[in-house]
Amino acid sequence: MTTPHYWQEALDYLSKDEVMFGLIANYPNLTLQSRGNAFETLLRSIVGQQISVIAAQSIWQRIEQQIKPLTPDVLSQYPIEQLKKLGLSNQKSHYLHNIASYFLNNKVNTQYFKNRSFAEIQTELISIKGIGPWTIEMFAIFYLTEPDIFPIKDLGLIKAVQRQYGDNLDIEKIKELASKWQPYRTVATWYLWRSIDNEVVQY
Repeated sequence: MTTPHYWQEALDYLSKDEVMFGLIANYPNLTLQSRGNAFETLLRSIVGQQISVIAAQSIWQRIEQQIKPLTPDVLSQYPIEQLKKLGLSNQKSHYLHNIASYFLNNKVNTQYFKNRSFAEIQTELISIKGIGPWTIEMFAIFYLTEPDIFPIKDLGLIKAVQRQYGDNLDIEKIKELASKWQPYRTVATWYLWRSIDNEVVQY
């Protein structure tokens, strides 16, 4: 688990915002942590789609207990019906297989995504059935640790912004507000998530 190199610089920048200053002060010893595992991050992002952090963690624990080792090769051979018994929908079960196939077909290793632009990676990942903009944003935040990702369609993030800055904020006003956090919207997003959930968001 590693902390992004820009974290302290981002905190100094975001602390100019009074609300952000308070959020940062509330969680002085916590940071975004990357697992450094592209396969796991994508799988976790699929599992976590449209369910609570706690529910996603419960399903993920069952996956880890049943699929050993959790590698593309082993997962690709794990039956869809068995995945569904672990708590996944039929659709998500197929999506996990799609990701495993992608990693196998492209011989993805620890260096595969290094020194490539986010735009290039985004174009490649969106071609995998089941991976959409939100999943790619999670991958960008938790694996690539891109500093300026703002997943505007994330319901938890919208809820957090409205709670901290005002219920009257619509999407356009939230975008305008978030522009002030550039180029560190990833960090702002992480603290906003943290403000509404006792469980630390990690993918």
